Amino acid sequence: MRKSIQDSTFRESPDSWQMKIQTFTRIPFPLAWIIIVLIFFLVGYAIIVLKNEKINALRLIVLYSILIAAIANSVVFYEKLLDEMADNLHYLLDEPEEKSKNWINHYYTEIFWSNKNIIVGLILGSICLLTSISSNLEVFGSLAGQIYLSALLFFIGFFGGSMLWTMIGFAKLTSALGKEVQIKTSIFDSKTSLLRTASAVLWKVSIIASCVYTLGVSAYFFCSLQLNSVNLLIILVFGVFIMLYFIIPQLNIHKTLSEIKSQRLKSLVEQIDISFDKVSSSPSPDNISQLKELFHLQTIVNGKKTWSFGTSELLILIGTILVPLLVFIAKQLCNK
Repeated sequence: MRKSIQDSTFRESPDSWQMKIQTFTRIPFPLAWIIIVLIFFLVGYAIIVLKNEKINALRLIVLYSILIAAIANSVVFYEKLLDEMADNLHYLLDEPEEKSKNWINHYYTEIFWSNKNIIVGLILGSICLLTSISSNLEVFGSLAGQIYLSALLFFIGFFGGSMLWTMIGFAKLTSALGKEVQIKTSIFDSKTSLLRTASAVLWKVSIIASCVYTLGVSAYFFCSLQLNSVNLLIILVFGVFIMLYFIIPQLNIHKTLSEIKSQRLKSLVEQIDISFDKVSSSPSPDNISQLKELFHLQTIVNGKKTWSFGTSELLILIGTILVPLLVFIAKQLCNK
């Protein structure tokens, strides 16, 4: 149970299953999932030793084990981010307390504990297994190793599908601000305002996703896996998805801030017209000073940004995805 809009229990929706396992183990974040995945790795290591598998097999299961731990911990971290944001959403929402609470509850259930979360995981797990099995199985020579690797591939897709659904939920929540629920904000808000905080959360979600993506792509680089056209298409699609994931929900925030800025400028223009008429009829020092102050305020409002992220944030995100992806593609072309 978490903090409410006023009395510190804002929701009763269940945690994500990744968070439930994290809480059940009573081990500090992020150690719980690392230890769980370490057990998976030890099983694979035992198979490699007993069946005298190649060193490439060891590299592959190390990387895949790290990838599973990273994905599971990412979802736990995403929930922690949403908890922090939701604790303060009532400062942003211009709605009755009960409606705000129900809205937050709806998104928690939809993001972390809906059937769709599990279904997307199962679908992506099956896709990951079917598209990667041919290039991965040749790493293991024994049947036990191939079965183990198949399970790893399915788990990567299953965990990744859950992470993907969580990310989509974040984007939908951000896009709903000002549409499904009314918000109160100002063009004069600093970077700590809730609307801009929602943008910062999206950026953190995107950066983590890009790091997990790079880790997954590196399996082809470090383990010399054969890349087929389907794998390449999936890699490219997910790279583009992460970049668009950050930018598209920002359009809603940009639209909201643009409308606020436009309203403020319209109001200032009306006041400037009135003040100018006063100066024309009575050019007193007070009237002239008031007109200058209004022009100065107009300059300030004109300079306010309507995008809630800077160029540096966008470049960091794009670079995190494109640099390793271009190196990876260059290596594949050189091998042909």
